[in-house]
Amino acid sequence: HKHTERKAKSKNFCVEQKINVSKRKKFNFDKIKNLSEVNLIKKIGKSDFIKEEGKLKHFQYYFSKCFLDIYLIDKKNSYYVDLVKIRPTKLNGKLNMDDCLKEIDKNFD
Repeated sequence: HKHTERKAKSKNFCVEQKINVSKRKKFNFDKIKNLSEVNLIKKIGKSDFIKEEGKLKHFQYYFSKCFLDIYLIDKKNSYYVDLVKIRPTKLNGKLNMDDCLKEIDKNFD
């Protein structure tokens, strides 16, 4: 009798693990499309670098695997996400898209 109980328990454990694996999802850019600047900062935090040019604001986030560039455009006296790019941390370096997106997602609220 005891033996079957143990088996059932390990089965549950496997199922839980599978769920955890699928939770390590990749970041989806649709999450921040058209977000306002305020909401963007709420979700992902303050950027490491901000550059402003006319109606454009450029937020840079530095991650270990990649840099995230978010361009916001001024609409109705508020800035909204217009364009999102990721690039390698080194100039002409290699970009591992999966690792990058996973890391961004970890930091994303």
